[in-house]
Amino acid sequence: MDPTAQVPPDQAVPTRRLPCLVVLVGREPGRVVPLPPGELVIGRSRKSGLVLDEQGVSRRHARVVNRPGRVEIADMKSTTGLWVNGRKRGRHRLADGDCLQLGACRLAFRLSLPEEDRVLKQLYQRATRDELTGLYNRASLLDRLEQEVARQHRYQRGLALIMLDLDHFKQVNDSHGHAAGDRVLAAAAAAIEGCLRASDLAARVGGEEFVLVLPEADAARARRIADKVRMRVAAQQVKHGRTIIQVTASCGVAVAGPGKPRATHLLEQADQACYRAKAAGRNRVAVAANPPRPAPARRRDQRAG
Repeated sequence: MDPTAQVPPDQAVPTRRLPCLVVLVGREPGRVVPLPPGELVIGRSRKSGLVLDEQGVSRRHARVVNRPGRVEIADMKSTTGLWVNGRKRGRHRLADGDCLQLGACRLAFRLSLPEEDRVLKQLYQRATRDELTGLYNRASLLDRLEQEVARQHRYQRGLALIMLDLDHFKQVNDSHGHAAGDRVLAAAAAAIEGCLRASDLAARVGGEEFVLVLPEADAARARRIADKVRMRVAAQQVKHGRTIIQVTASCGVAVAGPGKPRATHLLEQADQACYRAKAAGRNRVAVAANPPRPAPARRRDQRAG
C-alpha cells in the first residue's frame, strides 16, 4: 500500500460531518484529534494546540484553519516542510482522506460523523490503554519506549525509566477481595499521573507493576520523581466498606547511558533496581548503576595482527 495515498472517503451519509485528524504513524497511532473551529497550531512546542513531539517536527510546524465548509492547512516555515498526499505544499485546502506528513508523523484528515468519531476514540482507547487504570498498556509502552530510545541515541538529551511495584499487594486481594485491589490500583495510577509532565508516559505492565518513561531526564530528576510518586502512593487512603486501605511502593530507576541504549536493557535495569528496593525493606527507591561508557572504536592501524 502506498503510504502517501489518500484514505478513501465515506460519502454515503450527507449529514454534517466533523473534521478531525487521525494519527497513522507516530507515538500514538490511532489517536483521533477533533479540529475545533478557528486556528490550530501543530508542532513540537508544548504551547501548540496539537503537540507532535516527533522526529523532524518543528516547534511550530503547520497551522490548520477550520471554517464552515472549508479546512485549510499551511506550512509555518518548518524545517522538513508540509507534505500532502506525497507532495510538498505551502498551503492546501484539505479534503476527506488527505494524508499529511509532518516530519516522521503521518496523519489522515477525515470528515467523520459524530458516531464514527466516538467509535474511533473508543477503539483507540481499547487498543492503547489499560481498562482498569486508564494508563497505557504494555504494548503502547514498548512502542513508545523504542521511539524514545531512538530519540535518545540521536539527540543525547537524557532518558530515564522508573519501575514501580506495589508492596504486599497480594495481601490486599487476599484480605479484602479483588474489588478492593482494583480500587487500590486505580488510586495508585491516579497518584502516578499526578506527578508526571505531559511528555512523560505511565503504563501498567503487570498486576501491580507500573513503568514510567521520562524523556529528557537524568538520574537526579528521575529519582526525585520516583520519590514523589512513592510518597503520593503511600498517602492514598482507599475506602472499601468500613476499611481504609493504604499501600506503599518500591521503585527502581534506570537511566540511558552514552551510546545507543536498548529498550530491553533499560527495562531490565529498572526491574533489577526495583527488586533491590524491595530486598532493602520496600517503600524506597533504588537507582541502577550507570552503564559503562562504550570503548572508543579502534583505529585500523591499532588493530592486532
